[in-house]
Amino acid sequence: MSGSFITFEGLDGSGKTTQMRRLAAWLTASGRTVVSLRQPGSTALGDRLRAVLLDSRSESALGPISPLAEMALMFADRAQAIAEVIQPALDDPEAVPYIGAVDFHSWRGCTDEILAQWRDAARELNVPLVVAEGSTDAAAYRYPQIFNEQSFALYEINLYLRILAIAQPRSILQWQLTADYSILAGGGIFNDQGPLRPTRRFWNLKQLAATPPRSFSLPVACNKSNLTCAAFGNIAEGIYTVHIVNNGATRTATLTGLPPNVRQMRLWVTGAEQGIEESGPIAVTGGQAQFALAATSYTTVIGGTE
Repeated sequence: MSGSFITFEGLDGSGKTTQMRRLAAWLTASGRTVVSLRQPGSTALGDRLRAVLLDSRSESALGPISPLAEMALMFADRAQAIAEVIQPALDDPEAVPYIGAVDFHSWRGCTDEILAQWRDAARELNVPLVVAEGSTDAAAYRYPQIFNEQSFALYEINLYLRILAIAQPRSILQWQLTADYSILAGGGIFNDQGPLRPTRRFWNLKQLAATPPRSFSLPVACNKSNLTCAAFGNIAEGIYTVHIVNNGATRTATLTGLPPNVRQMRLWVTGAEQGIEESGPIAVTGGQAQFALAATSYTTVIGGTE
């Protein structure tokens, strides 16, 4: 084994740090050079921030930490890790041969700037970029009612479209498709004894996963507020996909820049009261299509060349 990149995944308190330390100690005793990283942490500043974020005594001493303050602290930890650990590793020619991919978690810190940094890091190394844990809130299982909130479902799919449009990862691996973060309701999940049924998050993920295979990210821009979009194309087979989240009121969307030989597109919508419903075909004229976006909805249009 000339070099390896090893990660530990698991729930809060499951023992990731303990196992990492044990493996690092064993490898070091075997004569290998080991660099151990964790987030938050891995830098002097990061370790201080970790103590504030994870030590239960912090809240007693400092008072409740607001969500925005917690997010800012996570931003600071990630920025310091990039500057002090990750970027130097990218610049180390001895480390590059052992990097087979770049991955990150989408829990916090996904500003446009940081997403672009992950994209650029993978491009610099010429390796795939993967979101190893895709979701929005690692502690959501503590207040499970949020999984049924429309705002949570919208926030999650907005985040995924931003990641796909900016970072352009090879894949997003949804975090914990288990009862703790269930995309289903009922069946005894979180004491809901009703029938097992899909939530809006289920339909959002199913619709996103319907992106045709062998599609690659394409540049796309929205010129209206409260819209998030991502575009894909399978150039070889002439199939084009655009995903749009409308966070506002009902509106008309005009899609431009389609290849001239695309004549028709199909449209699917997931909303507060519906799960992936297909509407009639949309005509494309001169590379342009027009269609309605329902209020607070997620819409996907897919078209192919003749």
